[in-house]
Amino acid sequence: MMKQLSLFLSLLAFLVGCTVQSPPALSPTPVIVESSTLSLFPPGTNATPASPYPPTEDTQQTSLTVTGTVMDVMLSARVILLAEPTQGIATIALTEETELAFESGGVATLKDITPGMLIRASGEIGSPRTIIANHILLLGR
Repeated sequence: MMKQLSLFLSLLAFLVGCTVQSPPALSPTPVIVESSTLSLFPPGTNATPASPYPPTEDTQQTSLTVTGTVMDVMLSARVILLAEPTQGIATIALTEETELAFESGGVATLKDITPGMLIRASGEIGSPRTIIANHILLLGR
C-alpha cells in the first residue's frame, strides 16, 4: 500500500510540475488568393461547351407562339412533345397556371390533348427547344 501511495504522490508531483502552454499567438498576415474559374478546358483557351442545339433566330427571343402536331402527352410530367420541331421548339411544358382552351372557346384540360392533335402554344422559352406555356389552344386534328 505504501508503494502505491508513494507512486501516486510521485505522479501527482510530476503532473503539478508540468505546465500547459498555450499555442503561440498568430499574427495577422494578409493572404493573397487569386480568383480562378473551374473549367474543363486547358488554361488559356477561351473554349465554351457546345450546345447540342445551336441558337437560332427563333429561339433568341423570350416569348414565342408555336403551332404544331402533338406526338405524345406526358400527363404526370405535364409535358407535350411535338411530332416535328416548330421554330426550334420540340417540347411544351405546362405549369399549374397554363390555360387550355378548345378552338370553339370551351375550357380544355391536359387529358383532352391527344397524339395527332394540332395545338397552338404561347409562352416563354424555358430552355433550348422548350417553351413554358401560358396558353394552349386545341385546334383539332
